Amino acid sequence: MMRRQLRAGAVIAVLALTSLSACQKKPSPAPVSRLSATAVLTASAPSAAAPPPEAPAQSLFKGVSWSRTSRSLATWGGCKCASGSRFEGGEPVVCPVRIWDLPLGRLAATVETPCSHTIAHVGWSPSGDLFAISDFDSLRVWRLKDLARVFESEPLSSAGAFRWSPDGKLLLWGNSYGNAVLLRSESGEIVRRAEVLPPGAELDWDATWSDSGRFLAVTVENGPLNIWDGHTGAVLRELRVSGVSPLDAIHLVWRPGSEQLVFANDNGLLATANAGIGAVEVLSRPKGARRATRQTWITLRADGKLLAVNDGDGRLTLWDLASRRSRELLAQRASSWTSPVEFSRDLKYLALLRQGKLEIVSADSPGKVRRFDLGAEATPHSLVGWGTDGHYHAVVGKTLISFSPGGAESFRHEITEPSAGVTISPDGGFMAIAGQTLEILRLRDRRSIKLVLRQVAGRTEGAVEGAPDAAALAAFFDGHGP
Repeated sequence: MMRRQLRAGAVIAVLALTSLSACQKKPSPAPVSRLSATAVLTASAPSAAAPPPEAPAQSLFKGVSWSRTSRSLATWGGCKCASGSRFEGGEPVVCPVRIWDLPLGRLAATVETPCSHTIAHVGWSPSGDLFAISDFDSLRVWRLKDLARVFESEPLSSAGAFRWSPDGKLLLWGNSYGNAVLLRSESGEIVRRAEVLPPGAELDWDATWSDSGRFLAVTVENGPLNIWDGHTGAVLRELRVSGVSPLDAIHLVWRPGSEQLVFANDNGLLATANAGIGAVEVLSRPKGARRATRQTWITLRADGKLLAVNDGDGRLTLWDLASRRSRELLAQRASSWTSPVEFSRDLKYLALLRQGKLEIVSADSPGKVRRFDLGAEATPHSLVGWGTDGHYHAVVGKTLISFSPGGAESFRHEITEPSAGVTISPDGGFMAIAGQTLEILRLRDRRSIKLVLRQVAGRTEGAVEGAPDAAALAAFFDGHGP
């Protein structure tokens, strides 16, 4: 949970938040959110022997994070901090994180965090009442209705992402050294501290709650895989597979609404387990001594019935979890990396990237594959995701392109700023294109608005470029009207 820093599937590095640790064994171009991820936004310090170069323009929207409702955004950027430090000239420097109310086209709140180039993770609680920011060594939580700060955690060096429990009452926070802290979100009270890695180790690790919040699965790159009590953090059991030791099942998903989970490693192991009793059923055994050099990606379809596996050999397999049967959708293909796989929102298609080509595969008809050449420089960072328009979206050079499952390129949108990042809203209805301005593109009809920051009487205010009237702006985000 502390190593790779974004949702797999929306894999453009728009947040500029992800830094894989030096001990990461396999190249993993597409970031995902892990507690072991420490995100560092660094700028090299100028040499003392030469005059400092002219500073590039600071992106006002360096980082963007959508709320779960897709009606709010958190943005940050434009800070000029001393490299790798919280201080400049001996005085603390703060960087604002701005929360936008999109239907109103204005800033709803601004919270400040010490300037350290290391805003690692931001996010709303499941209810939307609380807002948390993790930076280099602290976790802060605010109550949004009155902007009261609920708590600031004790320092935790090299901290990364955090997880909310399904009911929003708990937060799990950790760092690349395996320090995990379980806290109450309304008070900051520590429920449990734990060390999930051996002393001195820096390995990938992650933790995810079951839908009910009853269990917390904690996975480590070189094993073990433990099930914790989701309310107290007590270790309930270690999952084991005969002949596989240690159980290095770093890739894990919970089946929706159940105590069942599916896990995999990068060497061919795939298994399902019941967290309540610890029973494990192996679907695919490891390959033995020949270890894959690339990362395996597993993606569960939203209904929990099918599991897509893009293994380290570049082979795409679809598992029916009810019958425990699999079928190959795409044969092995050599590549220096593997990409995430994402199901379309209607559950009919899968999308992934292989050797510079976006491949859209029918889940029902294995031979039905559409390929789009994104160019030799395309990486998983080029992928954006499926929209509610039924199309898949990717960035090629400075262009956002939409592709239909039927095989047609359906839309192009030019990105005017070379360094701008792109991310899709959780509901799949909007794109955020972030740079000096923040363009919000509605996918249904390709209309867009731009959010800008302005100085008014010494204060920073947010506004919509062109100042549309309130009714038109509300209609834009409600998905209807002009």
